[in-house]
Amino acid sequence: MKAIFRNFLHVIKRFKTASVLNILGLSAALVVFTICAIQTYYDLTFNHSLKNGNRLYQLSIYQDTNYGRWSNFDMYYKYSEIIRLNQPMFNTSNMVRVLNASDLSVKYKKNGEQFNTKVSVTNVEPQFLDIIGLDIIEGDGYSALADINKVLISEKTAKLLFGEKSPIGELISISMARTHITEEGVSSSREDVVMPVSAVYKDFPTNTSFDNGIFTRLEPNRFELFTSEGGSIQMDGNFATFYLLDNNQELADLENILTDKRLLDLIYLNPPRKEEIKNAEGQGELEVIKKGLNLTPLSNIHISNPETVPQKAKSWSSILSLIAIGITTLLIAYINFMNFITAMAPMRIRSINIQKILGARRVTLGISILLETLIFTFFSFAIALLVIYYINSSIIAEFFTASLLLKDNVGILVALGVILTIVSTLVALYPSFYLTSFNPVASYGGAGVGKDGKRLRNVLTTIQFVAASILILVTLFIKLQHEYFKSYNLGLNTENILVVNNSNLDLEPLLNDVYPYMDATTGVNGIVNSTASSFRLGLGVPRYGLMVEDKQVMYSVIEGSKNFLDFFGVDIVEGKKNLDNKDKEKIEVVNQKMMNQYGSEIVENHVTKGSSVVVSDFNFMPLREDISSLNIVLYDNSKYSNIYFKVNSKGIDQSIKHLETTWKKYTTAPFEYYFMDELVDGLYKQESNLASLLSIFSVTAILIAIMGVYGLVSFNSKYRAKEIAIRKVQGSTIQQIMLLLNKGMLTQFVIAFVIAMPIAYYIVNKWLEQFAYKTPIYWWVFLLGALIVLLITVLTVSVQSYRAASSNPIGALKNE
Repeated sequence: MKAIFRNFLHVIKRFKTASVLNILGLSAALVVFTICAIQTYYDLTFNHSLKNGNRLYQLSIYQDTNYGRWSNFDMYYKYSEIIRLNQPMFNTSNMVRVLNASDLSVKYKKNGEQFNTKVSVTNVEPQFLDIIGLDIIEGDGYSALADINKVLISEKTAKLLFGEKSPIGELISISMARTHITEEGVSSSREDVVMPVSAVYKDFPTNTSFDNGIFTRLEPNRFELFTSEGGSIQMDGNFATFYLLDNNQELADLENILTDKRLLDLIYLNPPRKEEIKNAEGQGELEVIKKGLNLTPLSNIHISNPETVPQKAKSWSSILSLIAIGITTLLIAYINFMNFITAMAPMRIRSINIQKILGARRVTLGISILLETLIFTFFSFAIALLVIYYINSSIIAEFFTASLLLKDNVGILVALGVILTIVSTLVALYPSFYLTSFNPVASYGGAGVGKDGKRLRNVLTTIQFVAASILILVTLFIKLQHEYFKSYNLGLNTENILVVNNSNLDLEPLLNDVYPYMDATTGVNGIVNSTASSFRLGLGVPRYGLMVEDKQVMYSVIEGSKNFLDFFGVDIVEGKKNLDNKDKEKIEVVNQKMMNQYGSEIVENHVTKGSSVVVSDFNFMPLREDISSLNIVLYDNSKYSNIYFKVNSKGIDQSIKHLETTWKKYTTAPFEYYFMDELVDGLYKQESNLASLLSIFSVTAILIAIMGVYGLVSFNSKYRAKEIAIRKVQGSTIQQIMLLLNKGMLTQFVIAFVIAMPIAYYIVNKWLEQFAYKTPIYWWVFLLGALIVLLITVLTVSVQSYRAASSNPIGALKNE
């Protein structure tokens, strides 16, 4: 082993450039490969840590139509109760309902001082502890869920609220929903409910369907009520229903139950619209062919059905992108390694042949070359781990949901070590066989060496160019899609508009009357206009529903000041006279989608209670989703949670300063503002992160490939030093010699790009299918990608070939 390591150092010393390029390229590739492996493992083990993760399913209801399948996981509690009461297979031993009310205002005392913060609150049935499971660290979890006014909190939440002190028995106040029947139907409000902490549970890993925070017993009437006529529905959140498959039970055993017509007829469902069916394809009027219940495995549900966990959703395209770029980058690095070894063959063959003549066995020499490869790999792997250690504390770590801490990924790193050992061994087989295959006498001076190796190098270099070209093309289209999202006309004017927050953690207004503040700021210091609203892009929009006879009507609601439409430049389609009616306290507005979906009779009799203004459709949700039915209620509410200002593009800083100064005259609450453009960017953070990651990784892969090209041109120049010298003596110009050295590499590039284009087109086309709104696949992007890779290649090759072409021919001829 000592001799092998000494030989490794000798190779590095003798072939400095090749060795440095090999180690740098392989280290960079292993950084990319390891990070991609960590993130991919994290993504593909979603919900695997749950107590019964492999036997847990989420219940959904579906309708098969002649245009495809419509399905919904957010089932009313009333519907799931019908299922439970009428089908004994669904009972409290294997079925649990959960409602995540997301972040709610929580008040607590710490060291005698009152604090307020937002914490995720999840409402669950008592059997949650047995079916899903919580790892109780302190207290009694069953006792906590036996009472609707007790809570369990996570370990991190306990430390956040109470520090190192035991939280058991401490009181917290949660702003809970309260749904109640009024004269007008069903209404919803919030009330502070004081609850004692009864237990602390160990935090869920972040790659699960459940948020860490507070768990409390589900009381359905807090969130959902139906009127006595079965008409109006009011909800705060959506119920998820989970099913635990028995050990001796197969999913197929439940097929008859899940499609039981008698059971399903008890649940009325409106036929879906074509727009609600993903990738709808069909002809004629939409017809419901079949309806039923479906159980979807909770394992990796964030990929198969991302709508169930929108904040943690992943797509196969993003996961496969990471897998592909990790493998591709490693492939490029190992191709460089093989190319360098075969290119160095004429220089190393003499040393190997001398060892053969002195009695060294071919097997021993082959093993030596193989172990040399392993040393290169693990030396590079050690460098890669050191780089990842520093990346974890850099801004790049923010692009990942997985932890990049080495101590959190010991198992993955050991597995990668095994994989790299196998890959390195396979990669080293050909060089070890090739370098030890020559007759020590016939090839002592290197004669006959190089033809087969050159052919292999050409093939491998072409593969590198194919991989690099695909990466750059896919990256360009992902960035283009992100820019498309950012620049897409939402139907709302968002330019030079900022939003001032007027809501605290309890959802109470900071200013009890927004209009004096708006009047004092509008029209001066570059502030052109203002309005107020309950709506803020990216925070979601309340959904309401009602039953009209047997028809279920669902729609979103936005409230705003009477100049809301004019401020945002929303086009009026019908009813402008109603909008101009100053005597109306409230003006009801609906979008075209709502009119088309439900018709004017239902809308005006049951939603707007009279004639309404119809506006053109605009995107009030992220562009991943189609536009849905919307009701806009315009009235001057002095306590709106968001105040909007349109500012002049010149002197924005002055406008903000004026807004802040005036704000402090009305309240001591902190001044908090956002630009609308920033809110739009935040909606597409996942696409932005993917684009940034692929950009970084693609550039890394291209640089590794270029290192290989640089090294090969360098070796080629040395092999052909005599030829170059003779050509120069005979009158060849530097340009002619550079063309001679470059044309082979450029031919390989052209062949590679022709192969890469259809592959990249297929990948991009499949990736874009997930978006409701998407960029066209422009031809010029392929041309741009070709020019980028070509330019980098030409510059790299030309630098080295110019050096060879401009060298003194006397030195080369003298050495020969």
